[in-house]
Amino acid sequence: MLYPTFSMTNFVKLDLIRRGQPGDDGFGRPTPPVETVVTITANVQPIEKSTDTRILPEADRSKACFKVYSRGEEIRQLKEGPGGWSADRFMWEGELYEVMKVINYSMGILNHYKAICMRVERNSTA
Repeated sequence: MLYPTFSMTNFVKLDLIRRGQPGDDGFGRPTPPVETVVTITANVQPIEKSTDTRILPEADRSKACFKVYSRGEEIRQLKEGPGGWSADRFMWEGELYEVMKVINYSMGILNHYKAICMRVERNSTA
C-alpha cells in the first residue's frame, strides 16, 4: 500500500482520546465510557469554509474547524448502536476538538483518512 507523503506540510504526533459507549453498573445506573489514548501521526490543516463544512449541520458551520489527515491510522467518528463508540477527541493549541466526520480513502493507492474536526465548547461535558 502507498500512503500520501503530504510533503508540503509536516506531520505531528496527535493523541486521540478514544472513548467507548457509556455502560451501566449492573444496577441500571449509567457509568462513563472508558477512555484510552491512541497516538497517531497526523497532518492538521485549517479548513476552508467550503465543501468541507457543507457536510456538517448548518448551526456548526461557523465554529472553529480543522482537517486532520492520517496515513492509514484510523480516526473514528460517532458510531451509534450496540458495539458503537463516541467520537475521537484531541487537544490542539489548548482547545479540545472532536471528530465530526471521517472519510476513509481506502482505494489501494494513497490510502488515508480525512477527518473534519470541530472545537468543543468549554461548557460541553458530553
